[in-house]
Amino acid sequence: MSTMKRRSQHRSSLSVLEQLATENVYLDLKKQRKDVVGLLDLDNVGLKISDLFAHRFGSEREQGESTLAAEAASKLGVASFPGWSAAEKLAWRRWSPC
Repeated sequence: MSTMKRRSQHRSSLSVLEQLATENVYLDLKKQRKDVVGLLDLDNVGLKISDLFAHRFGSEREQGESTLAAEAASKLGVASFPGWSAAEKLAWRRWSPC
């Protein structure tokens, strides 16, 4: 921490980041629950999602994001987004294809 205070551009080394990233970290904002991380085999999930997205939408990424964001909202009961910040809306669109 002292190095970071002296040099604002300081960044941790790769070895330090590897030590810090040995476990998953979660933020519980409500009642704690069991989670699927660690219980499901998540190898290649991102590749499978990319394949499915490409199969369904081809090169139309923006159309895919809009469609999947609407589908996720419908399935999760999110009726509207007027109270959401721009960052929250962007996060929703980027999360929904996953």
